[in-house]
Amino acid sequence: MKRIALLLLATLTLLMSCASNETVGGDKEQDNVTESDANNSNKKPSDQTESDESDNKSDTFKEIDLIDIEGMVSTVDFRLDQDGDTLHWGEKDQFASNDIRGNVWLDGEIVALDMDRFGHGSIVTPSGKIVNTEAEDRIYSTIILDPRSGEVEKFTKDDGNKDVIVPAIFNFREEPLSIAKRRDYVDGYQYFIWYFESNEFVDIDMTEWITKEVGEIENPQYATVILSTNGEKVHVGHKEGTFQYDIETQEFDTLLTEEDNALTLTYTTSDDKYLVYFKDEQDDNHNQPIYGMELETKEKFEIGLGVNTQMLDDGKMFYRDQQELYVYDFAMRESQLLYTIKLKEDEELKFVTISGDSNTIAYAYEIDLEDGEEMKIRVLRR
Repeated sequence: MKRIALLLLATLTLLMSCASNETVGGDKEQDNVTESDANNSNKKPSDQTESDESDNKSDTFKEIDLIDIEGMVSTVDFRLDQDGDTLHWGEKDQFASNDIRGNVWLDGEIVALDMDRFGHGSIVTPSGKIVNTEAEDRIYSTIILDPRSGEVEKFTKDDGNKDVIVPAIFNFREEPLSIAKRRDYVDGYQYFIWYFESNEFVDIDMTEWITKEVGEIENPQYATVILSTNGEKVHVGHKEGTFQYDIETQEFDTLLTEEDNALTLTYTTSDDKYLVYFKDEQDDNHNQPIYGMELETKEKFEIGLGVNTQMLDDGKMFYRDQQELYVYDFAMRESQLLYTIKLKEDEELKFVTISGDSNTIAYAYEIDLEDGEEMKIRVLRR
């Protein structure tokens, strides 16, 4: 169902630092098994003068690389890191299949990942590490690869609960190293945070709060659990509503209800002042209505239609509407055109990502050939 958020899993093993297309090596693993946005925010540059638009559209992005793709780019994790010098993507030969190749672009050099550990479901972190999980006898470990050095850190969850661990861009944080997750194989609405390095756990029982607020959850197993950017709050998304837990005060709150018709996946801005959520609707171009909420006042506002949303380091948000790329300023409640991707008639845009500092853009596009299609990735920088 549409409301089910993607949960990504990944096994990160780095085999050695290498030349283009060489598999990242794995003899350097270190096992760390620990012991115990004014209301109409849809103000786009199309409403402005031609001169204004030219000021808003950056012409300083220049191509720095063009990458040939074997097969097609996967939908699972096509993403740049914070500084824009690490791009992660998966490849597959058929649409309805898992990734069969994984790659990391390191500012020009392409490194192949060990698919046995860092295959389908792997994610790239803001610092450029690759994260996945692996399990033995239903005991899960999170593995973190440094694709430059080839070193792998491994953290094994040993709290006695056989919860399935799936790192994703919305539930995994690096400072401190932690993940938020729903408890498996338990009654009620229970969630937890696992701090890797100390192997400490914060258990969150929302059963009483959620039941009081909305009644019974129809499919509790489909919860989307989000850890705020600063790691201080947990947001739990269900079809019936989105709920918040403050780790320090241990207080609960209800942010969204079923009347908001929101998807279960939400994001917080880098300064944790705003919640970004999406209406469970699409236009003919597959854009979704994007909304924001100021968390202190709970004021809700419309941002616009788009896809490929990413939170930026300066507290703003990136999104795209077809081939136009925008940055949304929450303080000004308006979108500014950042860049327009130019494609030929036989080319179709598939995926776009931007670095956290907004200085690097990468996009994957498909080229229609007489005997089929091919895909490429273009990397731009300013």
